[in-house]
Amino acid sequence: MQVYAYVSIVEVAMKLLIAYSLCLATDDRLMLYAVLICGSSMFILLCYIAYCRKKYRTCQIRRVRNTQIYKDLLSFSGWSFVGSSANIFSVQGVNIILNIFFGTVVNAARGIAVQISSQLDNLINNIQVAMNPQLIQLYSTGRISQMRELLNDNFKWNFFMMWVAGFPILFNTKDVLWYWLGEVPEYTIVFTQLVIFRCFLKVFERPLITSQMAHGRMKFPSIITGGFLILEVFFAWVLFKNGYPPYWAFVLDLFAIVACIVYDVVYLKIKGVFSIRSVFRSVLLPCLVIVLLCMVAGTGVSYILIGQSFWIFAARLIMDLIIAAVSIWFIGISKCQRQTLIAQIVKRLHPHDCKQIETNR
Repeated sequence: MQVYAYVSIVEVAMKLLIAYSLCLATDDRLMLYAVLICGSSMFILLCYIAYCRKKYRTCQIRRVRNTQIYKDLLSFSGWSFVGSSANIFSVQGVNIILNIFFGTVVNAARGIAVQISSQLDNLINNIQVAMNPQLIQLYSTGRISQMRELLNDNFKWNFFMMWVAGFPILFNTKDVLWYWLGEVPEYTIVFTQLVIFRCFLKVFERPLITSQMAHGRMKFPSIITGGFLILEVFFAWVLFKNGYPPYWAFVLDLFAIVACIVYDVVYLKIKGVFSIRSVFRSVLLPCLVIVLLCMVAGTGVSYILIGQSFWIFAARLIMDLIIAAVSIWFIGISKCQRQTLIAQIVKRLHPHDCKQIETNR
């Protein structure tokens, strides 16, 4: 994970340099951007290849005579490709339909909302990257009960991180966009709020997808969930043809994700991996309590801190952030987990003291 973090920092720095180079360029900036982004992606790929070849003996190119391995790999990657293609078709298809029915202004508003969604998604992806190997390893070794416990923790920590980051934006969307953009395009506020709700749903979908991949049979999950995403584009076209407003594209996306989650839960339940009762008791119930408590407290903060100044806006953001963090600390996290977190924080802040204590013991 340390190497992954370092390479990610290099990747972000390269993208920043690419953005700055566009300001200096005088020729075709779009072509320059495409070439530089392609080059940075290839460089990052080569970094991962070089590290894995040096670190792991198994990461070497060699001939494998067992044809069954090729069949299994092609089956897994092929059906995964079907699901990924359906997702791309859904995203780009909705973009095209919005452009046809409502023009570039609405598409620009969608682009702004997607930028916020992407940053929130990246936050959860970093947590999921750390969880994925453990989930797959537990399934492959037959430790299903431990996998269920880790899956529940995965749900909770994904939600906690997303709630801390997303709740202040959700309650202050108008002000956040105004201070960021100055002039806010029409529909941007409602688009942003809907994509934040989408991020909350994706929090629960990602661990389910990893659990399906651990099972290794991707044919029916890819077909069914991909079908939901393709239907989203068809229904969007029908609704817009009948005069519905553009935010229905995001509403349909929420319905599609909920349908995918329901199918994933049923599929994993049949395979004996998922426990609905355990998830409801240890994940959904505390999360619902946190949401309700934060909504009530956040509404109170909005009524108390009224005004248009930047400092009042900053105070509301900080108060909403504190409300979300405190609610999670006392409701979402058990006493044992709080003690573990405190011990880890103390260890990071005072490593020498901790080493001395261990030596004395």
